Amino acid sequence: MAAVQIYALVILAASFTSAANETKTELANQCASQTLSVVTPLIDRLERMSAELSEVRELKQTLQIKEALITELRSQLTYQRSIIDKLIANENTSMANNSLNQTAVRQLYLEKCKDKDGQLDASLLSSCVWNEQYQSHYIAIRHLSGLDAIYVRCDYELGTPGWQLIQRRFDRAQNFTFDWATYRNGFGHPEDGGFFLGLERLHRLTSSRCHELHVHLEFANGSIAQAHYAQFQVSDETQGYALTVGAFSGNATDMLSGCNNAPFSSYDRRSANCANVSGWWCGNCPNSNLNGVASDFNWDARLLRGAKLLIRPLQIA
Repeated sequence: MAAVQIYALVILAASFTSAANETKTELANQCASQTLSVVTPLIDRLERMSAELSEVRELKQTLQIKEALITELRSQLTYQRSIIDKLIANENTSMANNSLNQTAVRQLYLEKCKDKDGQLDASLLSSCVWNEQYQSHYIAIRHLSGLDAIYVRCDYELGTPGWQLIQRRFDRAQNFTFDWATYRNGFGHPEDGGFFLGLERLHRLTSSRCHELHVHLEFANGSIAQAHYAQFQVSDETQGYALTVGAFSGNATDMLSGCNNAPFSSYDRRSANCANVSGWWCGNCPNSNLNGVASDFNWDARLLRGAKLLIRPLQIA
């Protein structure tokens, strides 16, 4: 009997032990499950924070690189500005020096002109002085040695005295296609419109006294423009009656300064690319030719309906 009771107690104890173990295991599983449910989000958050921290580090590094680049660009900009400031200063100095040089050259030119006038017989000098009875008349220029008197038409349309007409053209239809000899001697009559004083006369006039040039332009569309040159001179025939003009002013385009030192051309004595159809100094005749044929009678590539060239002796104080 006692043995049976002991066996029963052993069985009961084993049952309790097994139940306790099961309960312990179940509690452990529940604890682990609860722990995992709490820890897993924390781990996920830590991983996200780590990734975000890595991005922040990369952004910080990128920002440092860009800040260094900005600093370098600012340094380069400062350097470039210093170069520009130096260039502007040099340009201003150059312009000032150039202005002084031009003033000095102009003064020397005027002194030379004064000396020329001083060598002439004052009693032979004549000029286009306003005549109340006539708004246009002719004067005889007699101071040219070895040459008979030159009769020149005065022009007062500019409102100031002294201007002498050397070329005039009323319309594109007028013929200006002549040979070298004709341009040398001159042709036409000032009142007819198809007029050119002559290269030899121009040479004699402008070499004996200093002259300025005025160009009056009437375009095909009816507009009017002026071009003025502070100096005008024509060389002798051995130099091809080469042109010299001075400083430009006016509301027309400057089309003669680029022709400085250019010899005259005619269809039988060519030195320009358009001399086969007319006589002129410049080689850019399609863009400027007051003696051109109808399609080339233009200034700055604008067709003209009329034009005239006027010269006047410089007023030397």
